[in-house]
Amino acid sequence: MSARRDVTQRRDAGPARRARLANQVVFLTVGLLVGSWFSRMPRFKDALSLTYAELGWVLLAQAVGLLLAMQVAGLVTARYGSKPVTRLFALLAAWSYVLLSTAPNLHSAIAVMFVSGFVAGILDVAMNAQGLEIERVVGRPVLHSMHAAWGIGALAGGALGAAATRGAWPLDQHFGAVAIGVSLLLIASGPWLLAPNAVPSSPDASEHRRPTWRMGWSWAVVALGGVGAAAALTEAVSSSWSTIFLHEARGAAADVAAAGFTVFMVAQTGTRLVGDRLQHAYGPVILLRCSAAVAAGGLLLILAVTNVWSAMAGFALMGSGVALANPIVFSTIGSGAAGLTGAPTGVLLARVAMMIYGGALLGPALIGWLADAVGLSAALSGLVLPLAVVVLGARHTARRRVGGVKAP
Repeated sequence: MSARRDVTQRRDAGPARRARLANQVVFLTVGLLVGSWFSRMPRFKDALSLTYAELGWVLLAQAVGLLLAMQVAGLVTARYGSKPVTRLFALLAAWSYVLLSTAPNLHSAIAVMFVSGFVAGILDVAMNAQGLEIERVVGRPVLHSMHAAWGIGALAGGALGAAATRGAWPLDQHFGAVAIGVSLLLIASGPWLLAPNAVPSSPDASEHRRPTWRMGWSWAVVALGGVGAAAALTEAVSSSWSTIFLHEARGAAADVAAAGFTVFMVAQTGTRLVGDRLQHAYGPVILLRCSAAVAAGGLLLILAVTNVWSAMAGFALMGSGVALANPIVFSTIGSGAAGLTGAPTGVLLARVAMMIYGGALLGPALIGWLADAVGLSAALSGLVLPLAVVVLGARHTARRRVGGVKAP
């Protein structure tokens, strides 16, 4: 056992450790940008005198750009490598919000947000592909810690945004300062990312095939993407509706209800900080099923106990329960699980990520429609269905056996 640990530590030394840190910086900065944007969205709405419907069009443009990017992200990453694509598109993402803050009207804001979403979609695939390459080098899970860095960045971005709002900072100054700081971090750490020649060759010959538009679709990809979509739908609903549920269904004061999202994010991020060790110890299938059970317990606490603090604790359990699902799904792609062959890793990642984002975008809207018809509590009870999909589909995250031995 100690010999195996020594081998893992040697593989995690030097370039691999620096690459892991550099990719954590990328995830951190992306979270920082997202947190900054969401915290200043009311100021953006007021600056352009947008109605709720007009703001909805701006957000829809970003979602459309992101989903369209998924059609080409895998091809771009497979052709040029995750390192240069991650470095370029992370910098573009940082400055897209500066451009947004200077948009003079609704139509220009829609155009900028479409481009911002497209950039974010390419970056999401590239930085997760880089994470999978690092996992291949070190021989154990590390993707959870990178997603945890995103959560830390999002919380920090939200705190900075709140401070900027209190200080009445103009949007362009706030986003400009964030972009400069992010750019300096990315430029300093970017060279440490793994280049393709530093990654052990995959036994799958498809890694070396020229990617095409039709490549990467299979029943295994659809099944794995379905698990990720179900988890993402649950996560998006829990985070998006927590504040409204606490305020309207449990009678919490507005400032107390606002803490629901923070509690969810802190629990999610804290769980991801230990996710790599949990996955290494128990494997993806057991961990995914246990995580879904924790989320289901949180949902039961939210709905069955009509108390603000019980609901708050329930949302914390929901955050912890959904925290590890999509890092496990992404890690499965890199492990070469059964049926996930026939295309480069970046292409497979893009196919699954598109389904995951589809679930995340559909979930909050679906709950809104159901809540109008049957009430918010009854609508939230429907989350039992996607959690059941996660439990039943967890077997698709089992690692491929090579020479009778299960891959790490």
